[in-house]
Amino acid sequence: MAAPTAKPPASASTAPPPGIDLKKILVPLDFSESAETAFNFAVDLGAKFTAELILLHVVELAQFSHYVASYPDFAPQPLDLAEMEARTRKDAEARLKPFSERLLARGVRVHARVRTGFASPEIIQAAKDENVDCIVIATHGYSGLTHFLMGSTTERVIRHAPCPVMVVRLKEAPVKK
Repeated sequence: MAAPTAKPPASASTAPPPGIDLKKILVPLDFSESAETAFNFAVDLGAKFTAELILLHVVELAQFSHYVASYPDFAPQPLDLAEMEARTRKDAEARLKPFSERLLARGVRVHARVRTGFASPEIIQAAKDENVDCIVIATHGYSGLTHFLMGSTTERVIRHAPCPVMVVRLKEAPVKK
């Protein structure tokens, strides 16, 4: 009697973990080095699950009001905030394009989105609107006063997201002794 033949086990590097099925992954991008690291991580994760990646950039309106409040002397004419927003959105769409093209070249399904508002609520709402299974987001790793003054978009997303959030951080340089 021949022994039953079993399928060889799937390689740990190619098989997704059992019980987890990611079909859509949201990747917020602010075009920083940290966001590029998170993007690369999301690409690898998406490849393991053959998931669709949704790239998101949020145009924050606060930057426009900050400009007006900080530099009133440079704006002798009233600023057209709608025009500034439109130009900024167009710029963001252009900056997202190379990310999308890299994914398309690898055969990954991708959609690029630009939203306007404050980053964390827009990321959370995009996750709901797109019905994503996971968010892969970067953290800049600020601490102390910088963290207190700037807040943490990632922290707010973790607290309020409707799905699991994977946080990717740049590796710190080794401390020289």
